[in-house]
Amino acid sequence: MDNPPIFFWKSYTKTNMKKIIFGTIIGLFAMASTASAAGLTQQQIDAILGLLRSFGAEASVVANAESSLTGGAPTTSPTAWCHTFNINLKVGDKGLETGHLIRALAKEGNSFSDYSTGENFGIAVFEDEVASAVVGFQEKYRSEILTPNGLSHGTGYVGSATRKKLNQLYGCASNNQNSELTGIIINVPQPNDSVALPVSVKGSINGNGWFGNEGEVGTVRVYDANNKPISNTEILVATSDWLKLPTSFEAMVGDRETMSYLETPTGYLKFSSEGEKDDDVGKKFIVPIRFK
Repeated sequence: MDNPPIFFWKSYTKTNMKKIIFGTIIGLFAMASTASAAGLTQQQIDAILGLLRSFGAEASVVANAESSLTGGAPTTSPTAWCHTFNINLKVGDKGLETGHLIRALAKEGNSFSDYSTGENFGIAVFEDEVASAVVGFQEKYRSEILTPNGLSHGTGYVGSATRKKLNQLYGCASNNQNSELTGIIINVPQPNDSVALPVSVKGSINGNGWFGNEGEVGTVRVYDANNKPISNTEILVATSDWLKLPTSFEAMVGDRETMSYLETPTGYLKFSSEGEKDDDVGKKFIVPIRFK
């Protein structure tokens, strides 16, 4: 259900206006690109690129725009992206899951301050403008999200019906099929497996931000559906040569006694990579689970 305790009725007029303005800028860019041979001044090119950046365009888009405007060929292509949404989200939530939500909503034509890409992605905050965009998304796909739940207006709350549609559009088909994107494959447990704590974890890494360091390849921790950690953080121990990819790993995480105090029937495992530097956020990967 996408029915939170209090409906979010905030108007999303501001978000729609941003969409119109951003669309206008993209249109101007398209016309300017075809006219590049006629010769735009550097000042005009800088102005167009500045507008694209101000409305949250991805770096690859800006780079390709610059190449087109200066008469060159595109130098970069957008990075392939997918994300499976397994956690309900609401106003006030922050972190990578919110960052992925913002990225998906941006692909729907919304623009945000500065959290959809770059260094702020991992600290993204579910603010009012995000909720407004969620309302727009829910009402765009009304027949699939709202109507089945007896709702006539979007709520701004990302529940199961909204996540289902997000996953249909942007979800990763499976861990293995998207290993080149995620850099990690989880063999045990599989998504939505029923598990008891402690749970045995097995898998492998193949680069893309995941790498070994002194026999370790990252960490794993168990969370309940309310995003509350219910285990210690455990090391993913390499079971093959950690200097060579792919590198296999395993871990045991959770405590049997915790099963008596579970507040939700479902949860997830959060895998974290080792950052290349001490202050690196690193990469995250989530596997949804059910508790026996």
